[in-house]
Amino acid sequence: MPEPVADAPLRVEIRRDGNVETWTRHFPNACLESHLSPSPRWQGAFAEQLGGARLTFGFAVEDGQLHWVTRGVRLLGLPLPLRWFEGIDARCSERDGCYRFDIAVRLPLVGLLVAYAGWLEIADAR
Repeated sequence: MPEPVADAPLRVEIRRDGNVETWTRHFPNACLESHLSPSPRWQGAFAEQLGGARLTFGFAVEDGQLHWVTRGVRLLGLPLPLRWFEGIDARCSERDGCYRFDIAVRLPLVGLLVAYAGWLEIADAR
């Protein structure tokens, strides 16, 4: 996981291969990569693979923002209690032509694991 920093640049690289997107988030001192694909279990949901963890998200629109709603979590293939992940707050929206995001992950007994917010500007549309 990235070291804590304030007001730092974030570069996101998105690569697509078929129905799988690889998102690489380049923080100043680390990279965080995940793979997103349609959920085989829930229609309209996406699964995000982060190392040995697989999180499945559905979506809800509230206050003009798209909220990622945690539907399931597996670690090394084993299901984990969904209540452990009630502290995931991931939302996005569009404003001024930019993709805006606000992500915070809090876990019981761990506290804040990661949080980042900002917007994306398209640097290269290839």
